[in-house]
Amino acid sequence: MKTKRIARTHENFKNKALKLLQIKEIPTTEVCMYLYGSKLKKSTLNQKKTGTSPLLFAEAIKIIEYYGHLADKVDDIINE
Repeated sequence: MKTKRIARTHENFKNKALKLLQIKEIPTTEVCMYLYGSKLKKSTLNQKKTGTSPLLFAEAIKIIEYYGHLADKVDDIINE
């Protein structure tokens, strides 16, 4: 039972990360820089974005974290 719950949670995080990557207004190069520390791995991220290559749970967490930080910055500017 616990394994199913963990697998479901991992899938939810992966799905959310993939949905976030679909936001056209935010370049994947910036997400790539945050995720891998280099913009040179953009093709790797695009393969994961399109489903050609599987997205790992750790990558999904970092992607969600990136967008969370971005949302915090936007909120700070709006609430000044």
